[in-house]
Amino acid sequence: MNDNKTKLNEKTELIKTAVEKNYYIIALAVVFLLEITVMNYKTWTTAFYEEIPIENVRCENGISRTGEGNTIQVSGDSGYIYFDEINRHIKNIYIDLSPAKILEERRGEDVKENADNSRFSVKLELNDESAKTGIPCNERNMNTNVERSKYLTVHTSGNTEYVKINLKNADGKKFNIDGISLNKPIPFTFSIVRIIVLYIVAVLIFAFRKTSPLWQIQYDGKSKKQFALTSVFVVAVAVIFCIMTHANLYYVYNTTAHHYQYSELADAFMKGQVSLDIEPPEALKNMDNPYDKGLRDKQMYENSSYFKWDHAYYNGKYYVYFGVLPCLVMYLPAKLLNIDFRIHYGILIIGLFFIPGVYLFMSALVGRFFKKISYWAYLLLSTMLVSCTGIFFAMNNPDLYMTPIFMGVTLVFYGLYMWISAYDDEKEKYSKPRLFFGGLFLALTAATRPQLLLALFAGIMLFFRDIQDRKIFTKKTIPEVLSAAIPIAVVALAMMWYNYARFGSPFDFGANYNLTTNDMTRRGIVLARIPMGVYCYLFQPPVFHSIFPYVGSAFLRTNYQGIVITESTYGGIFFDFPIIASLFLIGRVKDILREKRLYISTLYLIFTGVLITLADTEMAGILYRYTLDITWPFMIAGIIVFLALCEKYENHPYLNILRRSLPIMFLFSMFIQFNAFFNMDQMPLKNTNPQLYTWVETTVQFWL
Repeated sequence: MNDNKTKLNEKTELIKTAVEKNYYIIALAVVFLLEITVMNYKTWTTAFYEEIPIENVRCENGISRTGEGNTIQVSGDSGYIYFDEINRHIKNIYIDLSPAKILEERRGEDVKENADNSRFSVKLELNDESAKTGIPCNERNMNTNVERSKYLTVHTSGNTEYVKINLKNADGKKFNIDGISLNKPIPFTFSIVRIIVLYIVAVLIFAFRKTSPLWQIQYDGKSKKQFALTSVFVVAVAVIFCIMTHANLYYVYNTTAHHYQYSELADAFMKGQVSLDIEPPEALKNMDNPYDKGLRDKQMYENSSYFKWDHAYYNGKYYVYFGVLPCLVMYLPAKLLNIDFRIHYGILIIGLFFIPGVYLFMSALVGRFFKKISYWAYLLLSTMLVSCTGIFFAMNNPDLYMTPIFMGVTLVFYGLYMWISAYDDEKEKYSKPRLFFGGLFLALTAATRPQLLLALFAGIMLFFRDIQDRKIFTKKTIPEVLSAAIPIAVVALAMMWYNYARFGSPFDFGANYNLTTNDMTRRGIVLARIPMGVYCYLFQPPVFHSIFPYVGSAFLRTNYQGIVITESTYGGIFFDFPIIASLFLIGRVKDILREKRLYISTLYLIFTGVLITLADTEMAGILYRYTLDITWPFMIAGIIVFLALCEKYENHPYLNILRRSLPIMFLFSMFIQFNAFFNMDQMPLKNTNPQLYTWVETTVQFWL
């Protein structure tokens, strides 16, 4: 009996070993099999359907024929296509419409119009033997360029007599009816993207299992193999970033005037002035309070005048209140070189610096403070940090508002990287160039997003260990201190001069003078706003849906009586990015962090995140793009605590729990971000790139 059990165990171990050795090939084969079978089960279950073509349809109640073949004109949202006398059991309906008007796409507006003309929704009504008077069905998205979206699976009892197809979101559009049929077999669809995504998930699950030998590979900053693999990750993330930044056609082909403020500022600089070379209307100049939106709109209407939306207005002149650095390093050189610099180009350029900058920062953090950490933990945490600091929102909204914030956060990571990696353990001295550029990058955050200047003090806190060990801020290290201090002083003086030249004060960045939805000069500090900001930015649970996108808008409901500036959010960062929840365990690693002289730095990072949360809430409101301001200090602090936990429980069963949790946290955060990317309310992809949206929708929901 025992011999049989031993043989069984040996066979099991042999099979397990064989699977582990060939897992990546087996996983690929399984994914291919899933794609052919499960993901295309609709093809196999409809293969023997007998198609019923519908020849005669009626157009009623807002849909009319134009007299041009099968072309129809849609007016309003209540029109429908109707056909009856079917008397058959219906299993699906195929609706093939195509735009009657297709432009040549010589301009961005042509691209956007063609995209808009391809989208519509349908709401079916049909009857069966259980409901003779009709069954109203749920609305479904369709796109004339996505074949899979044209099939609607219906669930009826017995025979159907009539079908009514109500066309929604199609007011003013013309379509050709290329065909309508019932019970049409659904064609096979082979999705390379779906295979790649499923395979990556399968590889992650296997690579980061608790018994994986990959956990035993220690991070080594000098390893060429690790550098090569990290470079592959950086390039892969950068390629995905570039592709997704082109997803929102509204911003790729942006024609909204106020998004071109950096271009206007570049024109002003070329003429040697800090105010824009645009004359405000007299009606605006004559107002006692031009920041009162209601009165301003009334004054403009009565005087047939037009003002520059969301520009800073001060003493009869227009200014740009957004940080000046993007203009100086991108827009002004483009102007001088006569380059047509589109709005989303700025986000693309910044992102291509941001991504490697985060990996460099993590390499410095791990190499300086957590040398025992697994390389795979470093790689996953670095990728998580890239993905969870607002980059998805930047890709979805590559606009004027994102440009200075994204550049500021990028400078934070490069500045911290330079300072953390400045000390050479072998030479026992600081690198003056790294101290210089670290100080420069952190100081330049003032020229992008003033709130991010708090990162400068976070960087100084990281020297706490060296200050105690008298490695810096001594007589011998005066040259090193000056290397860091001089660029900070120069940038500070330059910014104070720029502010004084515009608004008469070296400390006034001009954000309160913008002509926007509310009078920010009188906004003030109201403590009652703080709970709303803390809840929405930090602790609001995400809203989940049962259909794609699976993460919805979390609207703010409040009893606050006063002006509330708010946009949809998609969950607080403590829910969306579970790695941040590691901060609740900071007490367990207090001793380790103190030993590494990181405890004060970590507390300061938490303080920075809280302070920026309060500042953004009070100064501007609850806007989802401000999560870029807020997330980075919490993410860095959360990662520090997580790494300390891994080190503390190095020889404890808890380490397996931490290792298991890491890929789960990563995948959950990606799930939230990916779905929010397709569900953001500002210029949603559903409207701006309906073909992409519908293709992803039908690829994800293969069962439709």
